[in-house]
Amino acid sequence: MEYALLRSLRALGPGLILLGYGDVFLAFVLGQHAYFWELDSAKLFVVAYVIGGLYGVLASACRRDRYAFAGVQESILRTFQKHFPDLQGRKWREISPCFYKLIDTDSSLQQKSKAVRFNGFIVTTSFDAMWISVLAVCVGALAALYTDVTLYLSVAATVCVISYLVWRQSVTRHCELADEQVNVIGRRLSTDFLDCITEASRARSR
Repeated sequence: MEYALLRSLRALGPGLILLGYGDVFLAFVLGQHAYFWELDSAKLFVVAYVIGGLYGVLASACRRDRYAFAGVQESILRTFQKHFPDLQGRKWREISPCFYKLIDTDSSLQQKSKAVRFNGFIVTTSFDAMWISVLAVCVGALAALYTDVTLYLSVAATVCVISYLVWRQSVTRHCELADEQVNVIGRRLSTDFLDCITEASRARSR
């Protein structure tokens, strides 16, 4: 998946999820029709993209990716240390520049990175869906003080649970895909990797 397309989808996904919850709230709580679905597809995607973009700004401020990909960097680091025991005690920020440099310059790693990027989209989208669903449950709990929202809460809770399960599975898969890249480096590009680490260490010590 190309990076530009990935960025667009990462904004579009949450936007569509928020519109979906808006529709469900209007239908099940207020008994009204959501007219935004009557827009032509181009306009609807623009609306979803803008809403998703605004959500993305807030999510970035809350360090969304840090929490969505929790444990991934540690998994990659452990795999590196299995191939290169001398890296014990090194931090991710010391190793990551060389890791990404090799990915950018090796064709086989670039192919694997496409699967990593697509899976990363699943990670962030499911993570967003989970937390948007949590927010929807909170909104439903407030609305329950004034009207019956049983169906709305059932939908939000179900989506939240499914999103959580998809998120955890996609994080596990992300670790596996990243480990495959590290294994390629360990088998074929160990010299290039160690040279890069050595050069970076010398640059920091100057």
